[in-house]
Amino acid sequence: AFEPDKASFNPTASALSVNALPVADGWGPMPSLIDFSAALASACFGAVYVRDSDGAFFLVAGTQTNLYRLTGTAWTLISGPAAPYSVPDIDRWNFTRYGTRLLAAAHGDPIQFLDVDAGGNFASLPNAPEAKYVAVAGDFVVAGHLINDPYKLKWAGLNNSEFWTVGERGADEQLLPDGDEITGVFGAPKGAYVFQRNAMREMVLSGDKYTFHINVAHPTRGSLAPLSIVQVGPGDFVFLCQDGFFRGWGANVTPIG
Repeated sequence: AFEPDKASFNPTASALSVNALPVADGWGPMPSLIDFSAALASACFGAVYVRDSDGAFFLVAGTQTNLYRLTGTAWTLISGPAAPYSVPDIDRWNFTRYGTRLLAAAHGDPIQFLDVDAGGNFASLPNAPEAKYVAVAGDFVVAGHLINDPYKLKWAGLNNSEFWTVGERGADEQLLPDGDEITGVFGAPKGAYVFQRNAMREMVLSGDKYTFHINVAHPTRGSLAPLSIVQVGPGDFVFLCQDGFFRGWGANVTPIG
């Protein structure tokens, strides 16, 4: 019996229970992991599950060189013509949903898209820049940390993920003047949250001649580790800074140890 309050020399009682679960007549082992599917061809560099218009869910995963869909218990290759991709060792695929399209971005490769209802393979998103991050801000697709400029944001036209001509249909771009490189972009119904290494900014739909106003949410605190940023809820993130882990957004961030 698990009775830690009894003497440590009692031969009929245990002061410690490790990896055991209570059962009707004593203790049983913890469940073991079992294989659910075959392995990917190489290490996983990002995965996401999506739901089509019929309500069916499926899983998409990427390696450094290809994209796959889980079919039953096997991985089906669904890379686009731009494959093999070249995701750097320190980066991962960044996925977001825009209408019926699943968008996938990775540093050094064209943004990819998959029609989740039609199925098939990924393809390069026409006219889009190469970027490390992709997100949806209201009705706009936003790319951040461009391949040739890690300080720049660029967004497509209204309701059109393939229209990227600056100055037309709401499409535009913005070079962030300080805060160092962009380390994360997270969409919101009326804009987006932008992490930089040493700053936080908000993209806010403006309603005037500019599509978005880009405001400084915190002038000196950002995240140096892109893979540490986890969104808990609207305007609520956990992330790693130069001086430790924090939670919150903008001026309302607090250290969490």
